[in-house]
Amino acid sequence: MVDSVDKVDTREWNQSTKGPYFSHEWFRFVEAMTEGELQPRYLTRRLNGRLTAVLPAFIPKTHMNTYGNYLMGRFRDRLLKLRPFRRRPLVCYAPHAGGAYLLSDNRYPEDVLQEMVTALEDAAIQGGNSEVAFLCIKENESEWTRLLKQRGYHRVYLNSVGIITNHYSTFDDYLKRLSPRNRKTVKGDLRAFRKCNGLIDTWTGDGHHLDTMMQLVGNIDRRYPSIQRDFSKWSLETCFHHMRPYRKHYAVSTGDAPIGCLTHFEKDRLINTYAMGLDFEKVHSSRAYFNLLYYHTIREMIVRKAPYVNFNQMAYTVKESRGCRLVPQYMYIKVWKNRAWMTLWLRLLNHRYRRKFAQEYARNKASHRRSNPRQQERA
Repeated sequence: MVDSVDKVDTREWNQSTKGPYFSHEWFRFVEAMTEGELQPRYLTRRLNGRLTAVLPAFIPKTHMNTYGNYLMGRFRDRLLKLRPFRRRPLVCYAPHAGGAYLLSDNRYPEDVLQEMVTALEDAAIQGGNSEVAFLCIKENESEWTRLLKQRGYHRVYLNSVGIITNHYSTFDDYLKRLSPRNRKTVKGDLRAFRKCNGLIDTWTGDGHHLDTMMQLVGNIDRRYPSIQRDFSKWSLETCFHHMRPYRKHYAVSTGDAPIGCLTHFEKDRLINTYAMGLDFEKVHSSRAYFNLLYYHTIREMIVRKAPYVNFNQMAYTVKESRGCRLVPQYMYIKVWKNRAWMTLWLRLLNHRYRRKFAQEYARNKASHRRSNPRQQERA
């Protein structure tokens, strides 16, 4: 195990891993952002001196971290007074990626997966960690879900994310495969966009563009605090600096101030979306224009032959009507300390998060119907 990504050659790392959120540059950004908060533990595997596999893991130095948020939520301050909640986990994930990356993008043979997870567990036991946790494992990552279940990990539902899989040869092919109702909605958005002379601009992500992006991104953070995004101007600037080889920035507008923005990171024909922003004062009258960022991303996915795009959380009804499938994601945890007590707590968490998502989905559907005239007419 190595304690810094800089101890591995950039080219060697990037040749053995796939996707923006597994890149050498991403973990350099993570280390710059989390110094003093996370202790990196990168598990590397070599064959005949050549790097063949990487598993990123971190030990939180404070209780203010993604795993702690999932484990304790808004009750953190009170729960930390109880000894069983003073944990020292070893957590496998890509920080600041919002759960968008898929471990299965990096496909390893089953014996290699077994070897890597065994080595990770051994390192956790020797290091005195209370548990090993894998965050944001998607339901469709069958090789990981099967392996972790076999090894006795507890599974806790977290939420669901909107993923669109690329089965399309052209954008017209994408439209043909939508249901008649959804196809009518998308075509209506496209007509309205053309009628109002809407624009999709490519931004640099620097200077004035960065300031505007920060305003739009901050609108979503204030509107949906439960999403737990942690953007600041410095974090965006640091991220864009490190991810310069992979980034593209887009904004949609009707000729004046932008309505929304979205960043793409692309590596190895894998596209991840990042830092979505929105002007809520305009969105009710211009929802169709903001949806153009979804359509533009879908076009890019088809042209670049990316296997899928993960649009993450929020706006579930909009994403489903644009061809996305809601995929459940989980955290898998293997506990060594306070095992019986933690098993009970994880069962309660699983129930709580399932109920929370069901409520969010219902609210989102009701909100979409109220703000969409077409839905009101059908109702």
